[in-house]
Amino acid sequence: MTAVAKGEIRMVELILMNKSLDINVCDPESGVNAFWLACLYGRGNIMKLLAEKGINIYVTNQNKINVLHLAVLKNHAEIVKMLLKSNFPLDHETDEGMTALHLAAQLSHTEIADIILSHLIDESQYKTSYILEIISKVNSKSNLSPLALAILIGNKEIAKKLIISGSKSYYDDNAQQKDLSPIFLACEKEQSDLLELMCDHGAELTVQNTSGQTPLMFSSQQQKM
Repeated sequence: MTAVAKGEIRMVELILMNKSLDINVCDPESGVNAFWLACLYGRGNIMKLLAEKGINIYVTNQNKINVLHLAVLKNHAEIVKMLLKSNFPLDHETDEGMTALHLAAQLSHTEIADIILSHLIDESQYKTSYILEIISKVNSKSNLSPLALAILIGNKEIAKKLIISGSKSYYDDNAQQKDLSPIFLACEKEQSDLLELMCDHGAELTVQNTSGQTPLMFSSQQQKM
């Protein structure tokens, strides 16, 4: 594990020559293997080597964080690209209900969000329903979609990319109680350009929150406070 952490690929190659080695041995505390640790330290070359040797690339830690989640968390853009090229699944969630796209939006990792969205749209093997599921998915714990997270933290660039890419989670039933739907968050944050863009892509301004307010009524109330 030390050789992996230090990026000593020649040492890793020598270790892998041991035929009796269990390549999938995991740390007893964290539950992760060498592939996960290589990702943690940004050792993409070692990750490739280990993958070629048949290591389990889908291992997660105790928080259900897999290597794609980890690469996003650590802002390892090239590793994200590498994983997506191997068709690593984008719908896996951490124990906090976060997908890789949720994390990219929450952490304002614009380059990685763009990589994920471009991959989804450019790869012909993905059905439209799957693409919409990934970019519109509402977190089961926070009730926030990637678009809502981007608006909440003020990253308009990611928000605009999500809207243009087809995110339809403008108004989510599970989020309405706290006015966490993107359309109401845009009103709260006075992001009129995002609201206009949502409308251009199919959002309806006649929806109501649990207080019976439309986005227009909600905005008016916010301005009075």
